Amino acid sequence: MDKRLNSYGFSGPVVEAVAPIVDAVLRHGPSEARRKLAEATIDWCRRIESETLEPKEADEYFTLLDLYLGEHGGEAQLGEDVQQLVVEGMTLHHIGESAGTDLSTLRSLASRILESTSTS
Repeated sequence: MDKRLNSYGFSGPVVEAVAPIVDAVLRHGPSEARRKLAEATIDWCRRIESETLEPKEADEYFTLLDLYLGEHGGEAQLGEDVQQLVVEGMTLHHIGESAGTDLSTLRSLASRILESTSTS
């Protein structure tokens, strides 16, 4: 795990959730990182629906990803669709409000990313 993830002040569980995606960026390249993020997003949506994950915590996952990728140059290499997914995810603390996203939007974005990784 990239130790720089700990420098942002997020809790251990948030860092642990994001670490596999960051590791994929660093070790396996954009395609694998895109796949990992899309799969994680679908899992996080499922966990929010089953009430085993709070939307606010999932929001923190996306916020940490945004901070890390923005600071370490990963955003551009992952593509605009990943940037859109991360931005949508950072509004999970407003789920159910007009300013927030909904899980179907996140799933749709993640599914499109998965489709694109399977064809590349």
